Amino acid sequence: MATRVELEVTDSGFSFTLDDATKGVLDNTTYTLSTGFRDVTDYVVAVSTSRGRNRDLEKFNAGSASVTLRNEARTFDPLNTSSPFVDEMVPRRLVRVFTDEIQQFQGLVDSWKLTYSPTGESVAEITVTDEFQKLAGVELDLAVSQQLTGARVTAVLNDVGWPTYAREIDTGQSTVASGTAVQGALEHLQLVEASEAGLLFVGKDGNLIFRERNSFSSGYVPVVFADDGSGIPFTAAEVSYGTDLLFNQVEVAYSGGTAVASNTSSQGKYGVITNSVETLLASAGAAQDFASYYVGEYGEPEYRFSSIEVTLLGLSPTNQGDVLQLEIGDLVQIKFTPNGVGSPIEKYALVTSLDNDVTVDDHRIRVGVSSLDYLGLVLDDVALGILDNNVLAF
Repeated sequence: MATRVELEVTDSGFSFTLDDATKGVLDNTTYTLSTGFRDVTDYVVAVSTSRGRNRDLEKFNAGSASVTLRNEARTFDPLNTSSPFVDEMVPRRLVRVFTDEIQQFQGLVDSWKLTYSPTGESVAEITVTDEFQKLAGVELDLAVSQQLTGARVTAVLNDVGWPTYAREIDTGQSTVASGTAVQGALEHLQLVEASEAGLLFVGKDGNLIFRERNSFSSGYVPVVFADDGSGIPFTAAEVSYGTDLLFNQVEVAYSGGTAVASNTSSQGKYGVITNSVETLLASAGAAQDFASYYVGEYGEPEYRFSSIEVTLLGLSPTNQGDVLQLEIGDLVQIKFTPNGVGSPIEKYALVTSLDNDVTVDDHRIRVGVSSLDYLGLVLDDVALGILDNNVLAF
């Protein structure tokens, strides 16, 4: 298993150059035809990446990464004019991280931090943030029509100049209202996300991804994590069971007012716990459906898996590939018998975050998940078509 880190560079620094005594030598491995990126893996001490959200209904933030590089020779010191990277250590250069040729992260450099020791041990740390940050700094003044959520995401991305080749946009199932969007681009897109009850994030390859709710097709085969030999083994499982996701009165704001739904059974046991959701929904009926869904989903405390941790180096190549291919929004199944006591617990879950921690001799991935016990029914599907378990989708 190999992790590769690449830094975006200018052509002048490392490109093959005709008629140059150093850069124009045929068959050399230092100055090659430029790809726009330089492999810095030989200098890497550690890499960590983090993308996603921590809880259901939270908004996604920009993903982040940290890359620590050996720097004893001041290779990554911008004041060392003999360094081949002397003009490359600047903010807003792209950094890409791959493991076994499967991309795990892409983002822009925020800063370089150099640490020197009198003993000569020195490192350079790059902090990186994915391109979600670009949307946070753009203000909209955009006339919009009544349209499906996917069309609204596309309209905003077109307005802010997000490249068409760097998007994966679902059609969406909710209709959002017409009007004029005068607010931050990211703020508006996250309201669209809430209106869909979908997912909006930057993927591991740098694409902006919008996933509609209930987006799984019939026959979708989830990755299985298991402690009984029937799936990918894991080293730790984190479970949440409490009031952090318990509410029994939901107020959904939409273009024409506010829809309210209550779970009276839950209120009788736990008191009234209110949650307010702001949306751009166009109709009262759609807002009422949302409110009713949420009080059904979150009206009782639930035994929820919140994360699974996997040590990749102990897995088979097939299992390693399955974990590395996971993306936010994927469906997984978890089978777990805590301490081998009692009956097995089997649940389906949605991937909501992915964190990588890579060192010279270890690679751990933490897969954050949210419950799918209340996922919409998919007829004739083995996983999502179970009567009295899955519910009718909205």
